[in-house]
Amino acid sequence: MERDFYIAIFELTQAQYKHLKSLPSVDQLGDTIAVGNVRWRQELRGAKFWPTYGHEVEANSFMQLMRTHACGIEFDLPTDAQWEYAARGGARSRGYLFAGGNVLAEVGCHQEAVAYTEQIQTAPVASFAPNELGLYDMSGNVWEWCWDWIGRYSGEEQSNPHGPVQGQDRVARGGCYSGKESWCRGFFRGGNVPEFKANSTFGFRLCRSVV
Repeated sequence: MERDFYIAIFELTQAQYKHLKSLPSVDQLGDTIAVGNVRWRQELRGAKFWPTYGHEVEANSFMQLMRTHACGIEFDLPTDAQWEYAARGGARSRGYLFAGGNVLAEVGCHQEAVAYTEQIQTAPVASFAPNELGLYDMSGNVWEWCWDWIGRYSGEEQSNPHGPVQGQDRVARGGCYSGKESWCRGFFRGGNVPEFKANSTFGFRLCRSVV
């Protein structure tokens, strides 16, 4: 990545979400728990919003409310490339399998970590060890929406790449507490249609590029 960016240390919590917008229905309530049940399109960008490319959002969407609250700073979702670079530890990467270590139970909330709780569910943010950049929960807990459409990777070297200009599914990264362990690896890329929501398994973290 040649262009610097800021990315949130934590997944957005329910308390942070409620500060700006009514909380979506969730399986488990708690101010420090990562917000889930969030759709890329409706909650984050607006019900009528269907872009091909660009960072526009509708009034009363979470992103628009966030930008207004932050005096116009253009917060958004990280791109697929930004998310993976951050999850892998950036320039400080030690080549771990997961974000922060090779043992998922040490760095992320996942059903394999049965010692953490009797009934695996979304954990409070920062319940596990961070990665090399001090970022928490980039493996497990909730899927994190990214900005890009899913598409084939280019075989050419790129800097600050974006996905295709249109598509069917938006990228989601990091896996979740109830999915396969392999989904939580730093290089694994999942996704779904922008209208998709699945109980508490789809959340997000904020990002912004350095101007």
